[in-house]
Amino acid sequence: MKKSLFLILVIVITSCNTDNPEANKNKLIQLKQKQMVINNEIAKLERELEKDTAQVNSEKAISVKIDELNFEEFNHFILVNGNVDAEKHVFVSPELNGQIERIYMSEGEKVKKGALLVSLNTKVIESNIEDVKTGLELARKVFNKQHELWKQNIGSEMQYLNAKNAKESAENRLKTLKTQLEMARIRAPFSGYIEKISGKEGEMASPGKPILEIVNLSDMKIYADVSEKYLANIKEGDITIARFPSLPGIEIEAPVYRIGNVIDRNSRTFTIELKINNPGSRLKPNLMATVMLNDFSKDSALVVPSGIIKKDIQGSYLYVADDTGGNTVAHKIYIHSGLSYKDKTMITGGAKEGDKIIIAGYTEVSDGVKINVK
Repeated sequence: MKKSLFLILVIVITSCNTDNPEANKNKLIQLKQKQMVINNEIAKLERELEKDTAQVNSEKAISVKIDELNFEEFNHFILVNGNVDAEKHVFVSPELNGQIERIYMSEGEKVKKGALLVSLNTKVIESNIEDVKTGLELARKVFNKQHELWKQNIGSEMQYLNAKNAKESAENRLKTLKTQLEMARIRAPFSGYIEKISGKEGEMASPGKPILEIVNLSDMKIYADVSEKYLANIKEGDITIARFPSLPGIEIEAPVYRIGNVIDRNSRTFTIELKINNPGSRLKPNLMATVMLNDFSKDSALVVPSGIIKKDIQGSYLYVADDTGGNTVAHKIYIHSGLSYKDKTMITGGAKEGDKIIIAGYTEVSDGVKINVK
């Protein structure tokens, strides 16, 4: 063991001859030359490996699906919330003060236009009518006699005019009382359903204080508030689609009937009104509605699926299939996109009709990669 260590020590001392610097310098130069040759060989082998890898990758095509870009119709919609109301929906109150004598209908009952709903106590009016009738009868007799005398030039003109005035005043008074008598009988302004009765027999009724609520469900309307930024894009007659979250089976197309003339200063919205039919009377006043408004339409537009559009620091882009050069490769093109609706986006620049856009496999390709079109 000691002999082996001695031999190793001798070899090390011999190889590192500190007494011969020139020999050590020459040996170092030789080792560096060998290192340079080895490094060159390593670099050459690395370049060969990269070339082989690139060749393998270029021969491996990525499977994609394409779609030819053509012009088509594009529509953009906005969604707003609205409320349903009935065209004929009123709270009925009397036109004069009086005690409720009788209510003829019950809640939920269907009534026809003109049907008697409520009558007020009219004893005082009826008594006044009888008094006026008695006075009118006398006034007419007096007038007829004065008229006969006046035709015979008997009596003064003043007597004739007083008799005439008394008769006409009594007639007008009687007419007024009969009108008041009729006003004390509240009738249905239209056919519909008695929704609610808030008055009770024996209570006092007065103008402006509702006695009952009546609604007709045949013709309905929807009010919706729209942001003022769409004011220039919406006009009367535009077709809308109304849906109802509580009634998912109903969808109604209706034109914009009216556009409000005032912008709400708090919400910065304007009101639109739609008139709609009520199939099966399923729609009810105050029902929530969602209204789709068509704020943009173009008959001929280039449209692509929204999901295939990507973005980088230079902007929006997508991939198209390029057949030039003998191989089919993916080519990256930058585009200008417009409005989007659902899963479709309108292209306003950068792409042209006939481009073969990659619609499947676009996440696996890059610019210049060989592709296999399914």
